[in-house]
Amino acid sequence: MLELNETKKALFTIGVGAFGKMSELIKNTDYLPQKPGYFFKLLKMSYSVDTKPNEMTEEIGKDAATVAAVLNIPAIEQNYQSVNKKDVANAINKLEKDFIQSSLEIDLAKKYHNAVAQRLGSADLKESWRLSIRAAIIAKAIAKWVNYKDAEQAFFTALLADIPAIVLSINDPEAQEKIQDKIEKGLSSVEAEMVVLGFDHREFGAKLFKYFSMPSSVIDVVQNGYNSEKVRSQNIQLTKIANFAKFLAKCFSDRTQSPSSIWTESQDSIEGLGLSLSTEEWGNKISLLFVKSLEFEMSVTQ
Repeated sequence: MLELNETKKALFTIGVGAFGKMSELIKNTDYLPQKPGYFFKLLKMSYSVDTKPNEMTEEIGKDAATVAAVLNIPAIEQNYQSVNKKDVANAINKLEKDFIQSSLEIDLAKKYHNAVAQRLGSADLKESWRLSIRAAIIAKAIAKWVNYKDAEQAFFTALLADIPAIVLSINDPEAQEKIQDKIEKGLSSVEAEMVVLGFDHREFGAKLFKYFSMPSSVIDVVQNGYNSEKVRSQNIQLTKIANFAKFLAKCFSDRTQSPSSIWTESQDSIEGLGLSLSTEEWGNKISLLFVKSLEFEMSVTQ
């Protein structure tokens, strides 16, 4: 009979109860937005050139909170049943499509921000979440650069990249302390999670996102740790977009970086995405993207 080392013994012992532990953690997520499928649909409609104004208005009108956010009238949410729906429809129809897009992006990101921001204890996770907010709007822009048809998936794949780790930290802080201790002793984060929990944040993220009926593409990316070499072929581009967005978000937070230095460090990602850009085009795009990402972060977190 094979002798098990201490790590394998721990994995075997904890793994027996890992599924139940994971289910318990997932069920205790009432603080997260409960209708991500609706959010995905709304954002997809707002990005599509084929969506008719009345279709967009009808879909927005199904949720009082979304109506209040798009019209920037908070009181509507509490009094929606008594509001004249024709007046609401007329008000939404008068809005520019770009304004509706921006309102939805901010509102959807803010829902997740309000759910997790006050619960984060780790400075690293707080910073990681802040970068995820920036990465979301960056991913949307990159998706447009490369004509990726599902820009809403790029937005959410970047935004939610660290949500599995965040939920684990919030729902089981004692386990996170043990994981951090093992990381400091030399284990990788995945190894430490496996030893302490019996599963890692990638597996947990896949189960969590399935529970919330996220698109299969997003689940695939999360389950494979944002590794473009492991995801299904149809999700390779999505993974590359999300990773490039996360990289740019970090660069934008580094004061030592400049458009030229980011350009140099981005060559592999630019080539991998099939982008053809001159240095002048890059400078214009990256400068505008920096401003937009900062504005978006401030709009979400204020």
